[in-house]
Amino acid sequence: MKHISLIIFIMFFSAGTSAKAILYTPPLSPSSSTSFYCQIANINKSSKKVILEIYNGNGELVRNSTVLILPNSIKAISGSDTDSQFCKFTVVDGKKSDVRGSATLYTTAGDQSDLVALPAQ
Repeated sequence: MKHISLIIFIMFFSAGTSAKAILYTPPLSPSSSTSFYCQIANINKSSKKVILEIYNGNGELVRNSTVLILPNSIKAISGSDTDSQFCKFTVVDGKKSDVRGSATLYTTAGDQSDLVALPAQ
């Protein structure tokens, strides 16, 4: 009887303890001369399905996309050009350690280089 109780206890508590692989970036505020992007890189040896979401400072969803990222490749989505925003990355079929994400501001003039990139945690 003790073994059955132990098995039920383990099944009950292990069913709800799977942590989602979710990462967030700090917010960034683009200006008229910058563009906001959420970027995610797959550093795992297998393809990963990831949900990319951009939220504004009011907690409203600005843009989202579900992507399949091949090993050692990058996907990105752009945000609005005026609101303070942050990125949310949900790794559907993997762990946080399978990917590296960032919120990035690019210049919109010249060579469109990165101005700042903040890592997701």
